[in-house]
Amino acid sequence: MTFDWNNFISIAEYLKDNCDGLNSEKCIDRETTFRTVINRAYYAAYNVSVQYVLKKFGKISDGDGGKHARLIKTFQDFKHEKDEYKNIAVKLSRIKSYRIRADYKENFLNGPPSYAAHNTMKTSQEIISSINSL
Repeated sequence: MTFDWNNFISIAEYLKDNCDGLNSEKCIDRETTFRTVINRAYYAAYNVSVQYVLKKFGKISDGDGGKHARLIKTFQDFKHEKDEYKNIAVKLSRIKSYRIRADYKENFLNGPPSYAAHNTMKTSQEIISSINSL
């Protein structure tokens, strides 16, 4: 049985909903929760995207950068086939930057992590929806 990466979105949404707007007594730690939401939501979109690319194109593009950058490049390389590929690349790139901040940066710049968590959730869901409709 293969793992359903959409479950990461479900977990991220659960965490967000149970921390968002609640007092600190009901939320273990708001910043930690929102950073985790960002991470799980990103990886849901990332892994659904990887599965799509491997099924559709057989491989992820070669080139500079790690797997994440090359996945984004794959969608960019095939943007002439479908307009939606360019949108997916742009959205993946945006939420990748949130995920890097959430996972590696001590200070979360450009607003609170709650904003980035909400944005990452929404964008991840849009990416997954786009891929499911292709």
